[in-house]
Amino acid sequence: MVKRHELPAPHQLPPILPLVLYSGARRWTASPDLAGLIAPCPPGMEFLQAQQRYLLLDVMKLLKADPDFSNVVVALLCLRQQQTPQQIMKLIVSISRWMRGKPSIQLQRSMLRWVRSSLPEGLGKTTMYTKGEAKMKVDPPDFDTFVELISGGWKMAGMQEILQRVLERRFGALPEQYLKQMEHANEEAFNLWADRVAEELSLEAIFADGPED
Repeated sequence: MVKRHELPAPHQLPPILPLVLYSGARRWTASPDLAGLIAPCPPGMEFLQAQQRYLLLDVMKLLKADPDFSNVVVALLCLRQQQTPQQIMKLIVSISRWMRGKPSIQLQRSMLRWVRSSLPEGLGKTTMYTKGEAKMKVDPPDFDTFVELISGGWKMAGMQEILQRVLERRFGALPEQYLKQMEHANEEAFNLWADRVAEELSLEAIFADGPED
């Protein structure tokens, strides 16, 4: 930083923000001070030990506080904790919505690297999983590149927003089951539902077929 002339002030180091990212199931009980994590030292060395607090990011605690991932930081941190394609795509949509604000290019690239490293292999494949006694089929979009994945999530979020607005103007507040169907849908399903809206079908007929078999 000295050679690149990036110090915030002459002969001074930049501020330090110590972070601890914790994703365990048990409650974090360690000392919030760095000094409390260091073993006792020989007499006379106490003043040489680090004295600093750190910021704890408890993923499970954050997830409980924000289950809908309205906070993009929570969405990014929770991405590696999700087990089903629906959960992953919900996070992708949340992140894509936040990126509509066009953050700096450097921040976008950092976010893309984080999400790319967090995605499981085979995301684009059709996946069957059991939810209680009902089986659900999920068809995440088969994107060729990660940038297209983010753009696709953005597109799905926009299609859902428009369709939901049109349906609510016609039918009022939508039942939770239909909101879930839209949340898990691909582009083909949205196009099908849009055609049925144009045909002035009932709400039940519009959603007669969808991601849920």
